[in-house]
Amino acid sequence: MPNDDWTARKEPGEAEETLHKSVFIAEGLFEAAPDAIVVVDSEGRIVRINRQAEAMFGYSRVEAIGKYVEILIPERYKDRHPRYREGYVRDPHTRPMGAGLELYGKRRDGSEFPIDINLAPLQVGDVLLVLSIIRDISERKQVEEALRLSEAKFSGILSIAADAIISIDESQRITLFNEGAEKIFGYSKDEISGKPLDMLIPEKFRDLHAGHVRDFAESPIAARRMGERREIFALRSGGEEFPAEASISKLEIFGEKIYTVVLRDITDRKLAEEELRKAHDELEIRVRERTAELVKANEALQAEIAERQRAEERIIASLEEKEVLLKEVHHRVKNNLQVISSLLNLQSRYIQDQTTLDIFKDSQNRVKSMALMHEQLYKSSNLAEIEIGKYIQELVNHLSGSYGDNPAHIRLKIEAEDIRLDIDTAIPCGLIINELVSNSLKHAFPDGRKGQVKIDLHSADDNEFALTISDNGIGFPESMDFKSTRSLGLRIVNSLVDQLKGKIELGTGQGTEFRVAFKAIKYEKRI
Repeated sequence: MPNDDWTARKEPGEAEETLHKSVFIAEGLFEAAPDAIVVVDSEGRIVRINRQAEAMFGYSRVEAIGKYVEILIPERYKDRHPRYREGYVRDPHTRPMGAGLELYGKRRDGSEFPIDINLAPLQVGDVLLVLSIIRDISERKQVEEALRLSEAKFSGILSIAADAIISIDESQRITLFNEGAEKIFGYSKDEISGKPLDMLIPEKFRDLHAGHVRDFAESPIAARRMGERREIFALRSGGEEFPAEASISKLEIFGEKIYTVVLRDITDRKLAEEELRKAHDELEIRVRERTAELVKANEALQAEIAERQRAEERIIASLEEKEVLLKEVHHRVKNNLQVISSLLNLQSRYIQDQTTLDIFKDSQNRVKSMALMHEQLYKSSNLAEIEIGKYIQELVNHLSGSYGDNPAHIRLKIEAEDIRLDIDTAIPCGLIINELVSNSLKHAFPDGRKGQVKIDLHSADDNEFALTISDNGIGFPESMDFKSTRSLGLRIVNSLVDQLKGKIELGTGQGTEFRVAFKAIKYEKRI
Protein backbone atom coordinates (compact mmCIF):
# COMPACT_ATOMS: atom_id res chain seq x y z
CA MET A 1 0.00 0.00 0.00
CA PRO A 2 1.48 3.41 -0.91
CA ASN A 3 2.67 5.60 1.95
CA ASP A 4 0.39 8.56 1.05
CA ASP A 5 -2.66 6.30 1.47
CA TRP A 6 -1.55 5.27 4.93
CA THR A 7 -2.27 8.68 6.51
CA ALA A 8 -5.65 8.94 4.88
CA ARG A 9 -6.68 5.50 6.22
CA LYS A 10 -5.56 5.92 9.77
CA GLU A 11 -8.00 5.06 12.44
CA PRO A 12 -9.80 8.04 14.05
CA GLY A 13 -7.81 7.67 17.26
CA GLU A 14 -4.51 7.80 15.38
CA ALA A 15 -5.56 10.99 13.47
CA GLU A 16 -6.62 12.69 16.65
CA GLU A 17 -3.30 11.79 18.28
CA THR A 18 -1.39 13.20 15.31
CA LEU A 19 -3.42 16.42 15.53
CA HIS A 20 -2.68 16.73 19.23
CA LYS A 21 1.01 16.25 18.52
CA SER A 22 0.92 18.99 15.87
CA VAL A 23 -0.83 21.39 18.22
CA PHE A 24 1.62 20.51 20.97
CA ILE A 25 4.59 21.20 18.66
CA ALA A 26 3.06 24.48 17.46
CA GLU A 27 2.38 25.56 21.04
CA GLY A 28 5.97 24.70 21.98
CA LEU A 29 7.35 26.71 19.07
CA PHE A 30 5.05 29.65 20.00
CA GLU A 31 6.28 29.70 23.59
CA ALA A 32 9.95 28.94 22.81
CA ALA A 33 10.30 31.70 20.20
CA PRO A 34 13.15 34.11 21.11
CA ASP A 35 11.01 37.10 20.07
CA ALA A 36 7.77 38.39 21.53
CA ILE A 37 4.68 37.15 19.65
CA VAL A 38 1.36 38.97 19.93
CA VAL A 39 -1.75 37.76 18.10
CA VAL A 40 -4.62 40.24 17.62
CA ASP A 41 -8.01 40.00 15.93
CA SER A 42 -9.31 42.29 13.18
CA GLU A 43 -10.67 44.70 15.83
CA GLY A 44 -7.22 45.10 17.37
CA ARG A 45 -7.89 43.06 20.53
CA ILE A 46 -5.13 40.81 21.86
CA VAL A 47 -6.05 37.09 21.70
CA ARG A 48 -2.67 35.44 22.47
CA ILE A 49 0.80 36.42 23.71
CA ASN A 50 3.80 34.22 24.44
CA ARG A 51 6.14 34.18 27.42
CA GLN A 52 8.65 36.44 25.70
CA ALA A 53 5.91 39.07 25.16
CA GLU A 54 4.99 38.88 28.84
CA ALA A 55 8.62 39.46 29.81
CA MET A 56 9.15 42.21 27.24
CA PHE A 57 6.06 44.31 28.01
CA GLY A 58 5.47 43.40 31.66
CA TYR A 59 1.84 42.29 31.21
CA SER A 60 0.62 38.84 32.20
CA ARG A 61 -1.61 36.99 29.77
CA VAL A 62 -4.62 37.57 31.98
CA GLU A 63 -3.94 41.32 31.92
CA ALA A 64 -3.27 41.55 28.18
CA ILE A 65 -5.78 39.22 26.51
CA GLY A 66 -8.94 41.06 25.49
CA LYS A 67 -7.28 44.47 25.64
CA TYR A 68 -6.62 46.59 22.56
CA VAL A 69 -3.08 46.27 21.25
CA GLU A 70 -2.66 50.05 21.76
CA ILE A 71 -1.76 49.35 25.42
CA LEU A 72 1.66 48.28 24.05
CA ILE A 73 2.12 51.52 22.08
CA PRO A 74 3.42 54.91 23.35
CA GLU A 75 0.76 57.59 23.84
CA ARG A 76 2.01 59.79 20.98
CA TYR A 77 1.25 57.03 18.43
CA LYS A 78 -2.11 55.81 19.79
CA ASP A 79 -4.32 58.15 17.75
CA ARG A 80 -2.96 57.09 14.37
CA HIS A 81 -2.23 53.41 15.05
CA PRO A 82 -5.87 52.25 14.59
CA ARG A 83 -5.81 53.65 11.02
CA TYR A 84 -2.65 51.66 10.21
CA ARG A 85 -4.18 48.55 11.79
CA GLU A 86 -7.41 48.91 9.77
CA GLY A 87 -5.35 49.41 6.59
CA TYR A 88 -3.50 46.17 7.22
CA VAL A 89 -6.76 44.26 7.75
CA ARG A 90 -7.96 45.51 4.34
CA ASP A 91 -4.74 44.29 2.66
CA PRO A 92 -3.22 41.56 4.84
CA HIS A 93 0.16 40.20 3.75
CA THR A 94 3.45 39.31 5.40
CA ARG A 95 5.64 42.37 5.75
CA PRO A 96 7.68 44.40 8.24
CA MET A 97 5.77 47.15 10.03
CA GLY A 98 6.74 50.79 9.66
CA ALA A 99 9.47 50.29 7.10
CA GLY A 100 11.87 53.22 7.29
CA LEU A 101 10.40 54.43 10.59
CA GLU A 102 11.57 54.12 14.17
CA LEU A 103 9.08 52.07 16.17
CA TYR A 104 8.71 52.00 19.93
CA GLY A 105 6.92 49.79 22.40
CA LYS A 106 5.62 50.73 25.84
CA ARG A 107 6.03 48.55 28.88
CA ARG A 108 3.45 48.20 31.63
CA ASP A 109 5.46 50.63 33.80
CA GLY A 110 5.26 53.30 31.06
CA SER A 111 8.89 53.04 29.91
CA GLU A 112 9.54 52.94 26.16
CA PHE A 113 12.01 50.93 24.10
CA PRO A 114 12.82 50.64 20.38
CA ILE A 115 11.47 47.62 18.49
CA ASP A 116 11.24 45.92 15.11
CA ILE A 117 7.90 44.36 14.12
CA ASN A 118 7.03 41.83 11.42
CA LEU A 119 3.38 41.21 10.57
CA ALA A 120 1.74 38.11 9.08
CA PRO A 121 -1.95 37.31 8.48
CA LEU A 122 -3.29 34.17 10.16
CA GLN A 123 -6.58 32.80 8.83
CA VAL A 124 -8.42 30.57 11.32
CA GLY A 125 -11.64 29.46 9.67
CA ASP A 126 -13.55 32.62 8.83
CA VAL A 127 -11.60 34.68 11.33
CA LEU A 128 -8.61 36.82 10.30
CA LEU A 129 -5.93 37.16 12.95
CA VAL A 130 -2.72 39.18 12.72
CA LEU A 131 0.52 37.66 14.01
CA SER A 132 3.06 40.26 15.22
CA ILE A 133 6.65 39.18 15.88
CA ILE A 134 8.33 41.86 18.00
CA ARG A 135 12.03 42.22 18.72
CA ASP A 136 13.59 44.56 21.32
CA ILE A 137 16.40 46.42 19.51
CA SER A 138 17.57 48.54 22.46
CA GLU A 139 21.08 47.11 22.32
CA ARG A 140 21.28 47.68 18.58
CA LYS A 141 20.11 51.26 19.07
CA GLN A 142 22.77 51.78 21.71
CA VAL A 143 25.43 50.56 19.30
CA GLU A 144 24.02 52.82 16.60
CA GLU A 145 24.08 55.72 19.04
CA ALA A 146 27.71 54.97 19.85
CA LEU A 147 28.52 54.92 16.17
CA ARG A 148 26.61 58.16 15.68
CA LEU A 149 28.58 59.87 18.42
CA SER A 150 31.79 58.51 16.97
CA GLU A 151 30.90 59.84 13.54
CA ALA A 152 29.92 63.17 15.04
CA LYS A 153 33.28 63.38 16.77
CA PHE A 154 35.21 62.90 13.56
CA SER A 155 32.89 64.97 11.38
CA GLY A 156 33.18 68.05 13.57
CA ILE A 157 29.69 68.08 15.05
CA LEU A 158 31.07 67.88 18.57
CA SER A 159 33.46 70.71 17.87
CA ILE A 160 30.73 73.21 16.95
CA ALA A 161 28.37 72.36 19.83
CA ALA A 162 27.97 75.26 22.28
CA ASP A 163 27.26 72.86 25.14
CA ALA A 164 29.95 70.82 26.82
CA ILE A 165 29.99 67.19 25.66
CA ILE A 166 32.08 64.97 27.89
CA SER A 167 32.54 61.20 27.79
CA ILE A 168 33.99 59.12 30.61
CA ASP A 169 34.88 55.46 30.96
CA GLU A 170 33.85 53.08 33.75
CA SER A 171 36.57 54.46 36.02
CA GLN A 172 35.09 57.97 35.47
CA ARG A 173 38.09 59.25 33.56
CA ILE A 174 37.53 61.68 30.71
CA THR A 175 37.81 60.24 27.20
CA LEU A 176 36.04 62.96 25.18
CA PHE A 177 36.11 66.76 25.72
CA ASN A 178 34.69 68.94 22.94
CA GLU A 179 35.40 72.60 22.17
CA GLY A 180 32.21 73.64 23.99
CA ALA A 181 33.59 71.97 27.12
CA GLU A 182 36.92 73.77 26.63
CA LYS A 183 35.19 77.16 26.51
CA ILE A 184 32.95 76.43 29.50
CA PHE A 185 35.53 74.84 31.85
CA GLY A 186 38.75 76.58 30.70
CA TYR A 187 40.70 73.35 30.15
CA SER A 188 42.13 72.26 26.81
CA LYS A 189 41.30 68.81 25.52
CA ASP A 190 44.91 67.71 25.96
CA GLU A 191 45.01 68.95 29.57
CA ILE A 192 41.89 67.11 30.65
CA SER A 193 41.97 63.85 28.66
CA GLY A 194 42.53 60.87 30.94
CA LYS A 195 41.94 62.95 34.08
CA PRO A 196 39.22 62.05 36.58
CA LEU A 197 35.81 63.69 36.18
CA ASP A 198 36.17 65.04 39.74
CA MET A 199 38.30 67.87 38.34
CA LEU A 200 35.08 69.38 36.93
CA ILE A 201 32.99 68.93 40.09
CA PRO A 202 33.11 71.09 43.25
CA GLU A 203 34.72 69.12 46.08
CA LYS A 204 31.62 69.14 48.29
CA PHE A 205 29.62 67.33 45.56
CA ARG A 206 32.20 64.74 44.40
CA ASP A 207 31.25 61.80 46.62
CA LEU A 208 27.58 62.36 45.98
CA HIS A 209 28.13 62.58 42.22
CA ALA A 210 30.22 59.40 42.13
CA GLY A 211 27.40 57.56 43.91
CA HIS A 212 24.85 58.86 41.39
CA VAL A 213 26.97 57.62 38.48
CA ARG A 214 27.26 54.16 40.07
CA ASP A 215 23.50 54.02 40.63
CA PHE A 216 22.93 55.06 37.02
CA ALA A 217 25.31 52.35 35.84
CA GLU A 218 23.24 49.68 37.59
CA SER A 219 19.85 51.04 36.50
CA PRO A 220 18.05 49.86 33.33
CA ILE A 221 17.59 53.44 32.15
CA ALA A 222 19.73 54.37 29.15
CA ALA A 223 19.60 58.14 29.64
CA ARG A 224 18.26 60.67 32.12
CA ARG A 225 18.46 64.27 33.16
CA MET A 226 20.85 65.04 36.00
CA GLY A 227 19.89 67.11 39.05
CA GLU A 228 16.16 66.52 38.83
CA ARG A 229 15.82 66.85 42.62
CA ARG A 230 18.41 69.57 43.23
CA GLU A 231 20.54 72.12 41.44
CA ILE A 232 23.88 70.96 40.07
CA PHE A 233 27.13 72.92 39.96
CA ALA A 234 30.34 72.50 37.99
CA LEU A 235 33.90 73.79 38.53
CA ARG A 236 35.99 75.83 36.09
CA SER A 237 39.77 75.52 35.85
CA GLY A 238 40.20 78.72 37.92
CA GLY A 239 38.17 77.30 40.81
CA GLU A 240 34.95 79.19 40.02
CA GLU A 241 31.73 77.26 40.60
CA PHE A 242 28.82 77.81 38.22
CA PRO A 243 25.27 76.47 37.93
CA ALA A 244 24.59 73.99 35.16
CA GLU A 245 22.04 71.61 33.73
CA ALA A 246 23.09 68.28 32.28
CA SER A 247 21.90 64.99 30.88
CA ILE A 248 23.76 61.69 31.03
CA SER A 249 23.52 58.62 28.81
CA LYS A 250 25.32 55.30 28.77
CA LEU A 251 26.34 52.84 26.09
CA GLU A 252 28.00 49.47 26.28
CA ILE A 253 30.53 48.97 23.50
CA PHE A 254 32.43 45.72 23.36
CA GLY A 255 31.53 44.98 26.98
CA GLU A 256 32.67 48.37 28.32
CA LYS A 257 30.26 51.07 29.49
CA ILE A 258 30.79 54.58 28.13
CA TYR A 259 29.03 57.52 29.83
CA THR A 260 28.40 60.77 27.98
CA VAL A 261 27.34 64.00 29.67
CA VAL A 262 25.90 66.99 27.82
CA LEU A 263 26.27 70.04 30.08
CA ARG A 264 25.10 73.62 29.67
CA ASP A 265 26.32 76.66 31.62
CA ILE A 266 23.17 78.41 32.92
CA THR A 267 24.89 81.26 34.76
CA ASP A 268 23.27 83.92 32.57
CA ARG A 269 19.87 82.28 32.96
CA LYS A 270 20.25 82.18 36.75
CA LEU A 271 21.22 85.85 36.79
CA ALA A 272 18.19 86.68 34.67
CA GLU A 273 15.97 84.60 36.95
CA GLU A 274 17.37 86.41 39.97
CA GLU A 275 16.69 89.78 38.36
CA LEU A 276 13.20 88.60 37.51
CA ARG A 277 12.68 87.44 41.10
CA LYS A 278 13.82 90.81 42.44
CA ALA A 279 11.52 92.60 40.01
CA HIS A 280 8.69 90.30 41.07
CA ASP A 281 9.38 90.98 44.76
CA GLU A 282 9.44 94.72 44.12
CA LEU A 283 6.19 94.46 42.21
CA GLU A 284 4.64 92.48 45.07
CA ILE A 285 5.68 95.22 47.50
CA ARG A 286 4.19 97.90 45.24
CA VAL A 287 0.99 95.89 44.85
CA ARG A 288 0.68 95.47 48.63
CA GLU A 289 1.30 99.18 49.17
CA ARG A 290 -1.20 100.13 46.51
CA THR A 291 -3.69 97.63 47.91
CA ALA A 292 -3.31 99.17 51.36
CA GLU A 293 -3.92 102.62 49.87
CA LEU A 294 -7.02 101.36 48.08
CA VAL A 295 -8.28 99.70 51.28
CA LYS A 296 -7.91 102.99 53.15
CA ALA A 297 -9.58 104.88 50.33
CA ASN A 298 -12.37 102.33 50.26
CA GLU A 299 -12.83 102.57 54.03
CA ALA A 300 -13.03 106.34 53.74
CA LEU A 301 -15.50 106.02 50.89
CA GLN A 302 -17.61 103.52 52.84
CA ALA A 303 -17.59 105.86 55.82
CA GLU A 304 -18.68 108.72 53.58
CA ILE A 305 -21.45 106.60 52.04
CA ALA A 306 -22.60 105.49 55.48
CA GLU A 307 -22.69 109.12 56.67
CA ARG A 308 -24.70 110.14 53.62
CA GLN A 309 -27.12 107.27 54.22
CA ARG A 310 -27.62 108.33 57.83
CA ALA A 311 -28.18 111.93 56.76
CA GLU A 312 -30.65 110.91 54.05
CA GLU A 313 -32.59 108.60 56.40
CA ARG A 314 -33.34 111.59 58.66
CA ILE A 315 -34.88 113.69 55.88
CA ILE A 316 -36.53 111.16 53.55
CA ALA A 317 -40.32 111.49 53.82
CA SER A 318 -41.61 111.47 50.24
CA LEU A 319 -41.98 108.69 47.71
CA GLU A 320 -39.08 110.03 45.69
CA GLU A 321 -36.84 109.90 48.77
CA LYS A 322 -37.99 106.32 49.45
CA GLU A 323 -36.87 105.40 45.95
CA VAL A 324 -33.44 106.93 46.68
CA LEU A 325 -33.29 104.93 49.90
CA LEU A 326 -34.02 101.72 47.96
CA LYS A 327 -30.96 102.43 45.79
CA GLU A 328 -28.74 102.67 48.87
CA VAL A 329 -29.82 99.89 51.20
CA HIS A 330 -30.50 97.18 48.57
CA HIS A 331 -31.83 93.90 49.88
CA ARG A 332 -31.98 94.97 53.55
CA VAL A 333 -34.96 97.15 52.68
CA LYS A 334 -36.98 94.00 51.97
CA ASN A 335 -37.11 93.05 55.64
CA ASN A 336 -37.95 96.59 56.72
CA LEU A 337 -40.76 96.86 54.16
CA GLN A 338 -42.21 93.56 55.26
CA VAL A 339 -42.26 94.83 58.85
CA ILE A 340 -44.05 98.01 57.70
CA SER A 341 -46.59 95.96 55.74
CA SER A 342 -47.27 93.79 58.79
CA LEU A 343 -47.71 96.87 61.01
CA LEU A 344 -50.17 98.40 58.54
CA ASN A 345 -52.09 95.14 58.45
CA LEU A 346 -52.24 95.03 62.26
CA GLN A 347 -53.29 98.69 62.48
CA SER A 348 -56.02 98.25 59.89
CA ARG A 349 -57.80 95.78 62.18
CA TYR A 350 -58.66 98.66 64.53
CA ILE A 351 -60.11 100.92 61.79
CA GLN A 352 -63.87 100.97 61.34
CA ASP A 353 -64.10 103.67 58.65
CA GLN A 354 -64.07 102.01 55.19
CA THR A 355 -62.39 104.99 53.49
CA THR A 356 -59.55 104.99 55.98
CA LEU A 357 -59.32 101.20 55.73
CA ASP A 358 -59.00 101.45 51.91
CA ILE A 359 -56.24 104.01 52.32
CA PHE A 360 -54.41 101.59 54.64
CA LYS A 361 -54.87 98.73 52.19
CA ASP A 362 -53.55 100.84 49.28
CA SER A 363 -50.54 101.85 51.33
CA GLN A 364 -49.95 98.26 52.40
CA ASN A 365 -50.01 97.09 48.76
CA ARG A 366 -47.56 99.81 47.72
CA VAL A 367 -45.17 98.70 50.44
CA LYS A 368 -45.76 95.07 49.45
CA SER A 369 -44.92 95.83 45.79
CA MET A 370 -41.57 97.26 46.86
CA ALA A 371 -40.97 94.39 49.29
CA LEU A 372 -41.61 91.89 46.50
CA MET A 373 -39.07 93.75 44.37
CA HIS A 374 -36.41 93.48 47.05
CA GLU A 375 -37.35 89.87 47.73
CA GLN A 376 -36.61 89.16 44.06
CA LEU A 377 -33.29 90.95 44.42
CA TYR A 378 -32.48 89.07 47.61
CA LYS A 379 -33.08 85.70 45.93
CA SER A 380 -31.31 86.64 42.69
CA SER A 381 -27.61 86.06 42.14
CA ASN A 382 -27.53 89.51 40.53
CA LEU A 383 -28.50 92.09 43.15
CA ALA A 384 -28.57 94.88 40.56
CA GLU A 385 -31.25 93.43 38.26
CA ILE A 386 -34.46 91.42 38.49
CA GLU A 387 -36.53 89.32 36.10
CA ILE A 388 -39.44 91.71 35.69
CA GLY A 389 -41.83 89.07 34.29
CA LYS A 390 -41.53 86.89 37.38
CA TYR A 391 -41.98 89.95 39.62
CA ILE A 392 -45.15 91.05 37.78
CA GLN A 393 -46.65 87.58 38.22
CA GLU A 394 -46.08 87.62 42.00
CA LEU A 395 -47.34 91.21 42.32
CA VAL A 396 -50.52 90.57 40.35
CA ASN A 397 -51.26 87.40 42.33
CA HIS A 398 -50.96 89.42 45.54
CA LEU A 399 -53.22 92.23 44.27
CA SER A 400 -55.82 89.74 43.08
CA GLY A 401 -56.05 88.26 46.55
CA SER A 402 -56.08 91.68 48.17
CA TYR A 403 -58.83 93.38 46.13
CA GLY A 404 -60.86 90.63 44.52
CA ASP A 405 -63.85 89.46 46.53
CA ASN A 406 -64.02 86.54 44.16
CA PRO A 407 -60.77 86.25 42.15
CA ALA A 408 -62.45 83.85 39.74
CA HIS A 409 -64.58 86.73 38.36
CA ILE A 410 -61.57 88.67 37.11
CA ARG A 411 -59.00 87.02 34.85
CA LEU A 412 -55.46 88.34 35.04
CA LYS A 413 -53.40 87.94 31.86
CA ILE A 414 -49.68 88.70 31.78
CA GLU A 415 -47.57 88.96 28.64
CA ALA A 416 -44.05 90.00 29.64
CA GLU A 417 -40.85 89.34 27.74
CA ASP A 418 -37.81 87.87 29.44
CA ILE A 419 -36.53 91.31 30.41
CA ARG A 420 -34.07 92.13 33.20
CA LEU A 421 -34.37 95.63 34.67
CA ASP A 422 -32.01 97.31 37.08
CA ILE A 423 -33.38 98.30 40.49
CA ASP A 424 -33.57 102.03 39.63
CA THR A 425 -35.91 101.27 36.74
CA ALA A 426 -37.72 98.24 38.16
CA ILE A 427 -39.04 99.89 41.35
CA PRO A 428 -40.87 102.78 39.61
CA CYS A 429 -42.15 100.35 36.97
CA GLY A 430 -43.42 97.97 39.69
CA LEU A 431 -45.20 100.78 41.54
CA ILE A 432 -46.88 101.95 38.31
CA ILE A 433 -48.13 98.40 37.71
CA ASN A 434 -49.32 98.20 41.34
CA GLU A 435 -51.36 101.42 41.09
CA LEU A 436 -52.94 100.78 37.68
CA VAL A 437 -53.78 97.12 38.33
CA SER A 438 -55.19 98.05 41.75
CA ASN A 439 -57.41 100.71 40.11
CA SER A 440 -58.74 98.15 37.63
CA LEU A 441 -59.45 95.57 40.34
CA LYS A 442 -61.19 98.17 42.58
CA HIS A 443 -63.17 100.21 40.04
CA ALA A 444 -63.44 98.48 36.65
CA PHE A 445 -65.81 95.67 37.64
CA PRO A 446 -68.46 96.89 40.12
CA ASP A 447 -71.26 94.69 41.40
CA GLY A 448 -69.36 91.45 40.87
CA ARG A 449 -68.93 91.84 37.12
CA LYS A 450 -66.64 89.47 35.29
CA GLY A 451 -63.78 90.66 33.13
CA GLN A 452 -60.09 90.66 32.34
CA VAL A 453 -57.08 92.73 33.34
CA LYS A 454 -54.09 92.48 31.02
CA ILE A 455 -50.50 93.50 31.72
CA ASP A 456 -48.16 93.64 28.70
CA LEU A 457 -44.46 94.57 28.88
CA HIS A 458 -42.06 94.29 25.98
CA SER A 459 -38.94 95.98 24.64
CA ALA A 460 -39.24 98.42 21.75
CA ASP A 461 -36.70 100.21 19.58
CA ASP A 462 -33.77 102.28 20.86
CA ASN A 463 -33.57 100.49 24.24
CA GLU A 464 -37.11 101.59 25.09
CA PHE A 465 -39.78 99.59 26.92
CA ALA A 466 -43.54 99.61 26.40
CA LEU A 467 -45.87 98.85 29.32
CA THR A 468 -49.62 98.49 28.69
CA ILE A 469 -52.20 97.86 31.44
CA SER A 470 -55.76 97.44 30.23
CA ASP A 471 -59.13 96.07 31.32
CA ASN A 472 -62.50 95.49 29.67
CA GLY A 473 -64.46 97.00 32.54
CA ILE A 474 -66.77 100.04 32.70
CA GLY A 475 -64.07 102.39 31.48
CA PHE A 476 -62.32 105.48 32.79
CA PRO A 477 -64.63 108.45 33.58
CA GLU A 478 -64.63 110.85 30.62
CA SER A 479 -64.96 113.85 32.90
CA MET A 480 -61.76 113.01 34.76
CA ASP A 481 -58.31 114.17 33.64
CA PHE A 482 -55.97 111.46 34.87
CA LYS A 483 -53.00 113.84 34.81
CA SER A 484 -54.60 116.38 37.18
CA THR A 485 -56.83 114.16 39.30
CA ARG A 486 -56.91 114.32 43.07
CA SER A 487 -56.52 110.53 43.20
CA LEU A 488 -53.31 109.73 45.08
CA GLY A 489 -52.76 106.56 43.03
CA LEU A 490 -52.83 108.37 39.67
CA ARG A 491 -50.70 111.21 41.07
CA ILE A 492 -48.14 108.58 42.08
CA VAL A 493 -48.31 107.05 38.59
CA ASN A 494 -47.70 110.41 36.89
CA SER A 495 -44.83 111.15 39.28
CA LEU A 496 -43.21 107.77 38.60
CA VAL A 497 -43.57 108.17 34.83
CA ASP A 498 -41.81 111.54 35.11
CA GLN A 499 -39.12 109.89 37.18
CA LEU A 500 -38.61 107.34 34.41
CA LYS A 501 -38.54 110.23 31.91
CA GLY A 502 -41.28 108.40 30.07
CA LYS A 503 -44.66 109.11 28.55
CA ILE A 504 -48.13 107.91 29.57
CA GLU A 505 -51.30 107.84 27.44
CA LEU A 506 -54.89 106.87 28.17
CA GLY A 507 -56.41 104.81 25.37
CA THR A 508 -59.96 105.22 24.13
CA GLY A 509 -62.54 102.55 23.45
CA GLN A 510 -64.05 99.80 25.55
CA GLY A 511 -62.67 99.57 29.07
CA THR A 512 -59.54 101.37 30.19
CA GLU A 513 -56.03 101.17 28.72
CA PHE A 514 -52.93 102.97 29.98
CA ARG A 515 -49.81 102.92 27.77
CA VAL A 516 -46.44 103.83 29.28
CA ALA A 517 -43.23 104.20 27.26
CA PHE A 518 -39.95 104.54 29.17
CA LYS A 519 -36.24 103.83 29.07
CA ALA A 520 -33.97 102.33 31.71
CA ILE A 521 -32.76 104.92 34.19
CA LYS A 522 -29.05 105.62 34.19
CA TYR A 523 -28.31 106.18 37.86
CA GLU A 524 -26.36 109.38 38.45
CA LYS A 525 -24.26 109.50 41.58
CA ARG A 526 -25.53 112.11 44.04
CA ILE A 527 -23.22 115.02 44.86
